Amino acid sequence: MFIANRLCRYLVLMNIVFMAATAWSAPSKAEQVYRDARKNLTTTNYSSQSVTAVDEKTKMTSSTYQQVSPDGIVRTRQEVVIEPASVGNPFNPFLIISNEDGRFQISKDSVIKLNYQFGRKPMSENGLIITYTLADQNFEGIPCYKITRKIALNQAAMEAYIDALPDELQRDADVDGCFPMLEIMLVGKDDLFPREIASYNRNGKLIGRTQFSNLVLNPEMSPDLFKLPRSKVKVANSIDEYAKATSHEVEEAVLKNMKHVESESWWNRFCSSLGSWFDRNFSRMVDVGVWGGIIIAVLAILAAVILKVRQR
Repeated sequence: MFIANRLCRYLVLMNIVFMAATAWSAPSKAEQVYRDARKNLTTTNYSSQSVTAVDEKTKMTSSTYQQVSPDGIVRTRQEVVIEPASVGNPFNPFLIISNEDGRFQISKDSVIKLNYQFGRKPMSENGLIITYTLADQNFEGIPCYKITRKIALNQAAMEAYIDALPDELQRDADVDGCFPMLEIMLVGKDDLFPREIASYNRNGKLIGRTQFSNLVLNPEMSPDLFKLPRSKVKVANSIDEYAKATSHEVEEAVLKNMKHVESESWWNRFCSSLGSWFDRNFSRMVDVGVWGGIIIAVLAILAAVILKVRQR
């Protein structure tokens, strides 16, 4: 259960997406631009190269395609590479596809339907004190609005944050390290589409940053981009089921790599350093991309399986 809870933490921390509610009073220009940009991120046909920084050394690069049908069905495809690559990780690179049938993680040897809460629910803004400021800034030569959004961390904010988490995380939520009090978004002035989103915790530390480069709006996209490969689909209805569905695949990859390792102490150092990496970076892994959580889940499973194999 401990491993399942830790996996759930990583999924949520990488998938916090603020869904702005309608304000009772007329929003300022800064707030309106922010809300329009958030809406466009989920309702616009686009393709882009996205880079998400998890910490100083780890980043996720993805080719993203999104298509929204006239009836409102959102189809997405994200081809993800984690850098640096983890030894024995069979899920790097991997693919995430979301269509009318659900959300799926696709790797070389498996297709898993992620049939559970993937991240955090929209956070209620009732009782929250939120301020917005507007400035000008360029992103890769593109004129942008710089929107700064700050939430006062009071009791209402903490309760809203915890209430939006899955049940597995509500008792030990790390509000200090993971609550994104400050968000800075660069929005293209011509299209009101986000070019960069960065979040900071209450201590001013960067929790994550996603940049959208090579952005193309309303591109021609083949329907085949959002189709699943012809393969047996496993269904994961919870974090525990996801861990069970992937553990055998990870364990095989680890055992295969161990056959080529000559130094026993090298593996001990590797396992120790990987575990330390998770401990150091847990509180900083907050959402900066809708699909990023699965990446951290894969890494967490890998670490757990490596330690299990070494204990044999």
